[in-house]
Amino acid sequence: MNINRVVSKNTREKSMYDLNDLVRKSISLIDYQLRKRGVTLSLETSEEPLFIRAAYSSILRGMLHLFLDIIKGFENKGFENRESNKEVRVSAEQRGTKAVIEIYDNVPLSHSRGSRYEQCLPDQLSGFGISLVSKIIENEGGIFSFTETTRGRAFKIELSIVEIDSFSVERGFRVLVLDDEEIVRDVLAGYLESIGHDPVVFGSPIEAAEFLRTDVCDIGIIDLRMPEMNGLDFIKLIERDLPRVRIILLTGDIFSIESDLLSRREKLMVLEKPLTLRKLKSTLKFMGEKINEKNKG
Repeated sequence: MNINRVVSKNTREKSMYDLNDLVRKSISLIDYQLRKRGVTLSLETSEEPLFIRAAYSSILRGMLHLFLDIIKGFENKGFENRESNKEVRVSAEQRGTKAVIEIYDNVPLSHSRGSRYEQCLPDQLSGFGISLVSKIIENEGGIFSFTETTRGRAFKIELSIVEIDSFSVERGFRVLVLDDEEIVRDVLAGYLESIGHDPVVFGSPIEAAEFLRTDVCDIGIIDLRMPEMNGLDFIKLIERDLPRVRIILLTGDIFSIESDLLSRREKLMVLEKPLTLRKLKSTLKFMGEKINEKNKG
């Protein structure tokens, strides 16, 4: 995998986004490489958004380097003869004022590269290695730590949380709700009204697209799986006429989202079902802040 092709070099400016989404994206990009080598991966992300402010491409690059280094550990001579399975566990959660990513594998000390991590410069590891990951995270104001034992290795990334609750949303927003399930539409519309927004509700993507040709919305909450039109196709359709609409895409399968759409983080956020109203509120506050920043600029 060529990481520099996956991660665009022109997106290194600091921006605000949900770290949960970045973790999921990094796993979706590396998932095939893990499965190909028989590595079982488990993921546990926070139920609430972990909003951070950092260069998206840099953190993503660090995660990909780390996963590829883990794969190298499994490929070292001798590990394939072990009876136990190849396992990687990933978690993301909030601890105090920090968003914490923890990654564990079961590569024991005797099969890893040990002290080479401390001895080698990043360029001597062809872009991989703990020293490079540590430098990337440090440059983004975070902390990276690494330990290894005879049972496996543990990696930890800590980044400062941005407190969304401190933001002031100056007005309610007009929010398009598009979902083929009536009960979902009703719940979302009622909740949006209760927190000061103006919902416009549709069950048909075609009808929603017709509406948006003559009217405007600030934010769209769109279901990915709809019988009449896929949510991604709907987004592409409305982006031609309404390029500034910010999108919340709802899906029950986070790994099915195409990586090119996920990378457009300024306009699109993906929320995994089942969705809590608290998580939706935090995401709307985040998008409201971005809209207000744009209007002031």
